[in-house]
Amino acid sequence: MLVDSSVVVEAQRGNSLLIRGLIDNREEVVISRVTSYELIYGSRDKSELRKNESLLANIIVVEINEEISRFAYDLLGKYTLNLKLNLPDALISATSYVYSYPLWTLNKKHFAHIKEIELFSN
Repeated sequence: MLVDSSVVVEAQRGNSLLIRGLIDNREEVVISRVTSYELIYGSRDKSELRKNESLLANIIVVEINEEISRFAYDLLGKYTLNLKLNLPDALISATSYVYSYPLWTLNKKHFAHIKEIELFSN
């Protein structure tokens, strides 16, 4: 399962339902390289930065490769005008599609209309 930054941040805030969902999940849990960027960029202070770096050292990060890049390009062409799909969400969606990972996000409105991906529901 591909987890986006909205889920990671809520779990870090102590949301017990999300934490339980991550623990109980029987699938491999991974994040996109884009999510790692979002976590580092969104760190509010040194303590949070260290926490995010520690998390990133202990989770599988799926790198952006040529296939993901090309599919993200296709998604942008298909969904940018009508859905306002942005680049990070296109790359995360492409990662989900290329590796057949269901996407777990709390920002369902960003991804719900992208037919090519499966959204995880807990």
